[in-house]
Amino acid sequence: MVNKVLCVDCCSEGVAGAGSSRQPLTVLSKLTSAMSLKQKLVDEIAEKQRHAKRLSQQYDEQLSYVEQAIRQMQARRDRELAKLGINQSIYQSIYSQQV
Repeated sequence: MVNKVLCVDCCSEGVAGAGSSRQPLTVLSKLTSAMSLKQKLVDEIAEKQRHAKRLSQQYDEQLSYVEQAIRQMQARRDRELAKLGINQSIYQSIYSQQV
């Protein structure tokens, strides 16, 4: 009967005793190391996702702020035009001709 051992280096099965000098402890050590590396990569990906989410939230907040500032500026413009007695539709037609 031949014992089969997972060969970490080539990701295939090797046969213990057929020229293979690997000991179970070495294989276990390599598996543990590989698992540790993969866990580290998973943790890094999770951190990158959290960072991307924070950036997205900051972008949305800044966009809302700018949109609100534009609405306020437009309202102020309309009030000032009303004080001068200029109709907004006339102003927009004049403005669109200049642009």
